[in-house]
Amino acid sequence: MAPTTMRDKKGKFISTGKFKRYSQFSKKVKIPSLENGNQNKEEFGFGFGRRIVELGYLAEQMKSCPNCSTPLYLHCCKKERLYGLGSILYIECQSCKKELKIYTGKQHRSQNTVKGMKIWDVNTKCGLAMDHAGLGPYQVSNFLTALNLPSIHPSTLRARENEIGSTLKTYTKESCDEALLSEASATSKSGKDEEDDTSPINITFDAAWQKRGSGRSYNSRSATATMIGMETATKAPKAKHFGGSSSLSHRLAAAVSQKNCGRKYLSQVHDRHGLSPGHLTIKHNEKMDKKRKAEKYIEAIHTIPEIIEPPAQICVDAESALGADIVVFDLETTGFGYDADIVQISAEHGGRQFNKYILPKKQISIAASKVTKIEKHGKNLYYDGQVVEADNLEHAMSEFLNWLPDKSLLFAHNGKNFDSKILIQTLNSLTLSKEKIVGFVDTLPYFRQKYPELRNHNQNNLSRILLNKDCSCDAHNALNDVLVLRELILYENMPSSLELFLKFSFPVSYVEDSLRYFHRKKQCLVTLSQLSNVTSKSMVEKIAGSGLALDDLKRAFKRGGIDGVGLLLSEKGKNGKPRVTNRVQILEKISQKINSLSAN
Repeated sequence: MAPTTMRDKKGKFISTGKFKRYSQFSKKVKIPSLENGNQNKEEFGFGFGRRIVELGYLAEQMKSCPNCSTPLYLHCCKKERLYGLGSILYIECQSCKKELKIYTGKQHRSQNTVKGMKIWDVNTKCGLAMDHAGLGPYQVSNFLTALNLPSIHPSTLRARENEIGSTLKTYTKESCDEALLSEASATSKSGKDEEDDTSPINITFDAAWQKRGSGRSYNSRSATATMIGMETATKAPKAKHFGGSSSLSHRLAAAVSQKNCGRKYLSQVHDRHGLSPGHLTIKHNEKMDKKRKAEKYIEAIHTIPEIIEPPAQICVDAESALGADIVVFDLETTGFGYDADIVQISAEHGGRQFNKYILPKKQISIAASKVTKIEKHGKNLYYDGQVVEADNLEHAMSEFLNWLPDKSLLFAHNGKNFDSKILIQTLNSLTLSKEKIVGFVDTLPYFRQKYPELRNHNQNNLSRILLNKDCSCDAHNALNDVLVLRELILYENMPSSLELFLKFSFPVSYVEDSLRYFHRKKQCLVTLSQLSNVTSKSMVEKIAGSGLALDDLKRAFKRGGIDGVGLLLSEKGKNGKPRVTNRVQILEKISQKINSLSAN
C-alpha cells in the first residue's frame, strides 16, 4: 500500500526520489503460479487489495479475444498496472496466447487535448466527490487504503479536481443566475408592485475568513461571502471545513451548487463533463434531497470557546513596593482546595501580632484536622482537643483588614499556590476592600532557589537547618508558622534583600486572574469525567484547563467528525503550543470516545 507521507518504514522523512522508488502506484505486480488451483480469488490477476470496476464495461471487453474470438478469463491475468482507482489488466488469451489490455473502467480526454494518455473517469469523479464531501486528498487516500483499495496520489487528485473544477464553476455561475431570477420572481409575487421593475430584493449577507474544522476562526488571505434571498432561501447544507488550500474555490462552488440545486448537481456536472451521471449517484442524491426538504428547523449555531491559558506571571513593581510594610501571614483551612473555608488567620508586623480562629460553615476534613489539629464539633471549635474562641468569618476578616497597615506587602510560604488565593477569594465573597494589599511574596521558591541542595524546603526543615530550631511540635499552627517564617526572613537580611524577594512577588490582579482560571477549569472538569477511562487524569485536566467542556468536544465532532475533535485539541494557541496535545494516539482515543458518546 502506498504511503501518504514522505517517510520510510521507520518513520523518518525521506527524499522525493526515494519516496517514488518506495511507491507502488505504477508498479507491475506479478501473480504467483496458479497451478495448484486452490489459491484465494484475490490472487487471480490482482495480487493484492480490492478494485473499483465497471462490471458492464469489463464484461464487454472480456466477451471474446479480438483475434481468435475465444472468451477471456480473469484468472489468466499476468500482470496489472494501476492508475489511481483505475487499472489495466494484461490478460493472456488461452487460444492464441496473445496478451491483451483490459481496462477496468471508462476513460476520456481532457478538454482541448487530442494526444497523450486518456484520463480515467473514476479518478475525475473522485476529484469532484472530494470537493462535494469537503475532504482533502490525504483524507481520501486514508479512506481508500482503509478499505484496502489502491490509493490515489495527492497530485493526481489535485489535477483531476482542477480538470472538473472549470465545469463545476460554470454550472455554479448558471445556478446563481437562475437563483437570482427565482428570487426576483418570488419577490414580485409576494405583494409588491408587479409593475415596478426596480422593486428591491431582500437578502441576508455575510462574509467571513476561512474556518477550521474545529470551529475556530482565524484571519487568512482568502475569504468567502454569502448572499441568500429571503423569499427562496432554504436550509443550507451542513457547514464543512474547506481548508486553507487551492481547493477553496472548487469546494465553495460545490457548496453553492448544492445550496442552489440540491445534491443532484453532482450528476448534472458529470453529464456536462462527458461522464456518466451514475444510476446509484442519482438514486442516493434524490434520497438526500428529499430528506433535506423535510427538515423544518435550523440547528442553533454554538461557538467553541476561546483558548484559556493560565495567567502570565507578573511581579509587583519596585515603585509600588516602595515604602510598603512587610506583613507575614498564614492560614489554616477546612481542606486543601481553593474552595476551603478559613479556620485560622494569623499575621505579624513590626512586633504586632494578629490571630483569629473562625467557625467555618463547612466541615473540616479528616486530613486537614490531622495536619492542623483543629476540629469542629457542633458550634464549637477545638485546637489540640481544647475549645478555642471562634469568631464569624465576616467579623474576623474585617478586623484583619483594620489591623493591616495602609500599604502592606504580604509574605507567605507557598502563598502563590494556596494562601493568597484563599485570602482573596474570601475577601471577594464578602465584598471587602483589598486596597491595603499591594501584593504578595511567596517565600517557598525563594528558598528553593537559594538552597537547591536541600531536599525539603518546608518551614520546619528550613528552621531546623538555618535557625537550628525544631518547631515540628507546633507546625501548621498559623501563628507559630508566621513567627517561624518571620525569623527566616530576618535571617535573610530583610528588608535589605527586599529586591531579591520581589522576584517572587505577584499583585492582587494575578491572584484574581488565577482564581477565574481555576473556576473555569473546575466547571469544565466536572463534565469530562467520562474521559477518565481513555486517557490520564493529567490529560483530562489539561483539556479542562484549555477551556473545553464535554459539550464543546461533542460539538466539534458533530461539525467535523473525529478529525474535528483532533483539530480542536491540537490547534495552536498564541504561544505556538497545541491547545491540549498533538500526539496522534491520544487524539485518536479521545476522538473515538467522543464518537461513542455522541452516538448514545
